[in-house]
This record gives sequence, structure tokens and C-alpha cells, in this order.
Amino acid sequence: MSKVRLSWYPAAFLSEVDRTINRRLYQASEEYEQLVQASFGQAGKPKVVSGKLKESIKSGKVRKNKYRVGTNVDYSRYLEYGTSRIHKLPFFRPTFYTYFSRFKRLFSGKF
Repeated sequence: MSKVRLSWYPAAFLSEVDRTINRRLYQASEEYEQLVQASFGQAGKPKVVSGKLKESIKSGKVRKNKYRVGTNVDYSRYLEYGTSRIHKLPFFRPTFYTYFSRFKRLFSGKF
């Protein structure tokens, strides 16, 4: 009877899983950035006046397997959450919830 030898290389496997997760996170962050920018001017969303806020929305890698989509414009938080003087015109959270299933599908496929 011949011997069957199985070899498993966990480092290579984990490296491939890590690359796949990173690639899908990158895809999701880029797509989310575009969807948030496209939401401006729609009903219940901020109107584009100067374009400063819309153009400031960027995605980027924070560290390994962590991406962030955000803006550095000070008044964005006032539009998103509102104040005692301004009603809210959220654009980040509703876009995420609207397209959540789309992002979920990115991570439900084969690794």
C-alpha cells in the first residue's frame, strides 16, 4: 500500500485570504465613495453649490485590511447630523444602508 502525503501551507493560504479580503475592501471603499458623491443633489441630500464637499469625499487605506471613506470639510458633520438651526441632510449613512446588500455580496463569494 502506498503512502499518501498531504501538505498544507498555512502561510500561503492565509496570505491569499488576506489579499482577497484587502482587494474586496478596496473595491467596497471605492464604490462607496462614488455612490456617496453621486447621491448629492437627490431628494433629501445636500445640493451641490460649490462642489467642495462632494469633491472632498475620498476613500483610502488606513492600515492593513482597514479602509475609510470620509471628508475633511468641517461643515459635513452639520449636514449629516443637523444642528439646532439646520435640519439634517444625511448623505453618508443613507447611502451605506441603501447599498448594504451590494457591499455584502462582495464578501459572500468564494475566497
